[in-house]
Amino acid sequence: FFFFKQKTAYEISACLVGSEMCIRDSPNMYCFQGLCTPIQKIGQKCAARDACGRAGYCRYLTAQSEYGICTKYLSLDEDEQVGFLISNRMIIPDDVEKMCRSLFVNAQGKCSLGQTSTNKGQACKNDEECPLENKKTSATTNSTSADKNMYAQCKCGHTVGAKKFCDIADSDENWLEASKAFIEYYENTLDCHVGAGWSECGKKDQFRKWKCAQTKAKNYVALLENPDCLRTVSYTHLTLPTIYSVQISVVAVSLKK
Repeated sequence: FFFFKQKTAYEISACLVGSEMCIRDSPNMYCFQGLCTPIQKIGQKCAARDACGRAGYCRYLTAQSEYGICTKYLSLDEDEQVGFLISNRMIIPDDVEKMCRSLFVNAQGKCSLGQTSTNKGQACKNDEECPLENKKTSATTNSTSADKNMYAQCKCGHTVGAKKFCDIADSDENWLEASKAFIEYYENTLDCHVGAGWSECGKKDQFRKWKCAQTKAKNYVALLENPDCLRTVSYTHLTLPTIYSVQISVVAVSLKK
């Protein structure tokens, strides 16, 4: 027999207004079907994305699986399958790459070491001039192999001459720095509630370091000939709450005048 603590009316109604109440009043709970529900441990069955807490991801082994298994983040090796083939289309759920040690999932839905852009930073006219190489491990060394069917993007830079440049890929240095910064932030925020998602949670400097590295990687081409414009690039990629706060601040200044 299994015995469960009976939920109070307060606990039930609290969860109904969102996971924020579970975060505030029940640090080891998550909001599931209107109830603050105990977080599952790694290796246990799960039926919701947040069920495994900050430590892991609810991993479904097949698209038909009724339940998933709580799987620790950053624990899966190369070639582990994490995506699903549905109607001949590979479905890769959000954040599933965080289960992979490499933080990268390839087009086949498997954990992978990612790809590097052979001509990153070089002028180009089209994507075909930006070939990719697959990274692969063996028992003794890392190696790369050309992927004839995959290319990095040939993107417009922020230059007067409207030049285009080959972008970077997932395993190029900039993205590896971003991955390293994320891992550092994650490992130092394991006590954060799952409801906080991947927003800032207690470690402001590490969070900003991760987001800064991520912004640099995402905007590699834009920053090629404008390396000092990161602040401007960051401003154009603000989240909605930040935009609203900026607008409110501007209004407040205007009123004072």
